[in-house]
Amino acid sequence: MSAASEPLSTQNIGEALRQTAPLLPRLILAGLLLVVAPEWPLDTASGYLVQAGMPVWLSGIANVLAKGGLQGLYVGVVAILLAPRLGLVAAVKPVDRHAGWIGWIAVVLVAGVLKTLIISMGLILLVIPGVIANCMLFIVLPVAALERRDPGEAITRSRELTRDYRFGIFGVLLVLGIAVTVFGFAGMVGFGGMSGFQEARLQPGYSYGYEPLINLVYATLLAVLQTSFYVRRALRTSAGAQSVAAVFD
Repeated sequence: MSAASEPLSTQNIGEALRQTAPLLPRLILAGLLLVVAPEWPLDTASGYLVQAGMPVWLSGIANVLAKGGLQGLYVGVVAILLAPRLGLVAAVKPVDRHAGWIGWIAVVLVAGVLKTLIISMGLILLVIPGVIANCMLFIVLPVAALERRDPGEAITRSRELTRDYRFGIFGVLLVLGIAVTVFGFAGMVGFGGMSGFQEARLQPGYSYGYEPLINLVYATLLAVLQTSFYVRRALRTSAGAQSVAAVFD
């Protein structure tokens, strides 16, 4: 298999990052609205729910799922903007299958919530099932956003397109996770000294600057990788090309 045909090759990842550069102003705006801005309101709402009598674990689950849905929507926005630049010209606008933009938003949100729920349940079950689920569902959101599939169909499609590539996906996610952890730890030490995370969070520069920036960069890189992988797989398999073409005919 040539480097050009390997979805996770450095050549294809590099091309995806190059094509992302002109989109950065719009992606930053979308990320601020969907990834950064909701953090404080959702965390505050979670605290209010606990004070109102909701169990902490249930409030925590609701918080995670809400963030998962919004971050899923961000991946959908990245996919809509980036896919045409990677060759999937048909993905310029949503179709009427889900009643236009409102339906599209609802479908991608639900897909994000379902993906987060499945992965979270897997992580609770001794971690490994969650890691496997994360690799299998790597492109659920681009599929839902670009092929306009219902969440259940998107899950099945992601399983099909990631088959034989899951070890590579795991490697990419591991490297990205390690990088985020290192930068996060460096920020905690820089802002909070050796006192750690709690001290760092008391510093406005960390809570309102460094931490949101790390979260936004991570979310954007992950969305770009997911979209790039999906486009390469869809355009290089006859079934994928027919599926995409059928949706946009």
